[in-house]
Amino acid sequence: MKLLGGVKVAAAKRIRQKPKSKNRFIFNYLCTVSVDDAGCISDHRMIIATLSVGWRQHQKVNFIFRRTKSVDSESFEQALYVSSLFTAPKTSTDEFADPLADIVTAELDKVAPLHHATRSSHGRKINEFLSDTAKQA
Repeated sequence: MKLLGGVKVAAAKRIRQKPKSKNRFIFNYLCTVSVDDAGCISDHRMIIATLSVGWRQHQKVNFIFRRTKSVDSESFEQALYVSSLFTAPKTSTDEFADPLADIVTAELDKVAPLHHATRSSHGRKINEFLSDTAKQA
């Protein structure tokens, strides 16, 4: 084997090869590798590598949520009991279901109002763990 700055060429070629595993993060960005003998003043060698690293723009994501942990469940329950769902119940399920979402949402807005927040995804895809069906929904 030939020597390249005191290092065997086979070892230098091994560094340049892309790994078979995707878990080796650094090799995904490795462009060039060279070995410098530093003027043969030591038995150590300097390895010079060039990395290609691009920066992704942080994506802003808007969230709408309710702080349900701080809800007083007893007052919420009492508000539902005095609503028209219980004071003037409908006779059919279809008539009961129509105002159900509106009344429950109105009472939730009183005890746990909606909060709006914006967060950064830090360059990661925010839906990478979702299935294709969930991403399309």
